[in-house]
Amino acid sequence: MSGRREHIWLRRRAHDLKRGGSASYYGFSGYVTHIERMIGAVGVDHVGIGTDMDGISPASFLAYADYGEWPSIGAALLARGRSREDVTKVLGGNFRRVFAEVAAV
Repeated sequence: MSGRREHIWLRRRAHDLKRGGSASYYGFSGYVTHIERMIGAVGVDHVGIGTDMDGISPASFLAYADYGEWPSIGAALLARGRSREDVTKVLGGNFRRVFAEVAAV
């Protein structure tokens, strides 16, 4: 999903929530679903999670209150049937691989 399409998706979900719609799009479960959707769209080798919490819009889409909850993302992906290898890639392995490739140039 392109950045613009993703922005539209988030705005629609925020609008739905304000009108009394389901909060299942948001919070932790919604965040993990979003990660899985990205894996489905571009492949697990191209998905990574940023560690900054700034700029997440709408604010109700925040999956966790602080970084102490970070390990629960991996646990949730494992519970949904992702392999340890895939979870490792998403939680930092892909970043490390790309960073090493860029640094080598």
